[in-house]
Amino acid sequence: MKSFVSDPSEHNSFFENDNPHGVVKRHIFRRHCEAFVAKTQNCKLQTIIYDAFAGAGYYVGLPNVKNSYGSPLICLDVVIKYFQQKSTSTLVYSPFTQEVQDIKPIVKDIQMPESEDRVVLNFSEANRDNCLKLVNNIVLFLRTSIGDAFFISLNNDGVMTISSYNEEYPFCINIANAEFIQVRPPDDKPYRRLLTFIDPFGYSQIPMKHVQRFIGERREAFINFMSSYVNRFKNVKSNETAIIELYGFSDEERNECLQNLQVMSDHDEDGINRCVQMYETKLKKQAESTYILGFTVRNKKNVRLYHLIFITNHIKGFKAMKEAMKSGSQDADSLSVSDYHVEKNGMQLSLVNKQDIRVVAAKIYERFQGQNNVNIKVIENFIWFKTPYVWRKKPLKILQKEPEDHPRLTNVKDKDGKKPSKKYTYPGVTEWLLTFRPKSDAELSKNLHKLKLE
Repeated sequence: MKSFVSDPSEHNSFFENDNPHGVVKRHIFRRHCEAFVAKTQNCKLQTIIYDAFAGAGYYVGLPNVKNSYGSPLICLDVVIKYFQQKSTSTLVYSPFTQEVQDIKPIVKDIQMPESEDRVVLNFSEANRDNCLKLVNNIVLFLRTSIGDAFFISLNNDGVMTISSYNEEYPFCINIANAEFIQVRPPDDKPYRRLLTFIDPFGYSQIPMKHVQRFIGERREAFINFMSSYVNRFKNVKSNETAIIELYGFSDEERNECLQNLQVMSDHDEDGINRCVQMYETKLKKQAESTYILGFTVRNKKNVRLYHLIFITNHIKGFKAMKEAMKSGSQDADSLSVSDYHVEKNGMQLSLVNKQDIRVVAAKIYERFQGQNNVNIKVIENFIWFKTPYVWRKKPLKILQKEPEDHPRLTNVKDKDGKKPSKKYTYPGVTEWLLTFRPKSDAELSKNLHKLKLE
């Protein structure tokens, strides 16, 4: 496939080559976009995606074309692929994405008016050169995917709009040469769903007062929180205002909160965790959002570089993003990636879920051992919200079968006492009640002895 770069000689060096963590970040974003676009469109909602720091749209020098897409082309690729599945067009297009399975409509949602575009992509980029490259890259991308079935207009406010007039591809793209703080989200409507990607170069460009406009009811955001920068410069007096605005500290809480931040050591891992936790707490409070997820990124020295934070009010959004993060994680037992392990230790960058079902089974047994009639939904929620894993039923099968002479899951029944028609299955239409064997006296003694030694 040809490069979608308008003029290779004029590239900003940032978009030449990339680190493993950059590939992972964009993979996570792609996976979530696939779920977000498919679910909102299948529910007849209007899909709106904002990319607040869009860049030029393409990375030069990467061996895989798919990994070369910047976030704007990822959005466009996912949207075109979705409509391609529904299209009767004779155009040949083979995008590099996977189908999203098990899409169920949300009955309570209000369908969007037919007069509006079904998908609206909004890209803002403050650097003028990168913004021009982005426009050219998008135009070239469209020509190779849907032909010339689009027109370009320039609005009075300086926003360039690229609209498809092929009814099988009902989307439009708005491109603004603007700072994030100059961009406003769309008016809130019951039929609209908004996903915002906020990926700045530092922390001074994303004040909480503005970020909170993009999160809340029917709005979710994927944020690159530059925790290492915050930790490094938190004690510099000249950065105090930027820190206050980043967290959205009120006048009443600013002194105490600044002190809490400033006492943290630059090399204190727990301190960085508290720095991130404080931001997540403020984010949830300001947006009145329910669900939040974090993904840790480490550099070539295995030092934490930044955290990817996702916030939403929708349980399906939470689960879709955790699936995406889990597939991008290079550690089976956490949500994280380290350039050190990939570049220094030779770990192969793998973008699939690597969780071990036996480890997950052990976590379930550790939590529910000795308990009777535990609702399977309780176990599912434990995995989703209290562990770094995603929910699968296979660990239950492991617990029910192993060890063969002493299975840890001893009974499965419904509320009327009936067992599943097929052993080692747990059909989703029934809320099964599970009973777990308590640890034997020998195991308890062994664990107690271990605790005493520690």
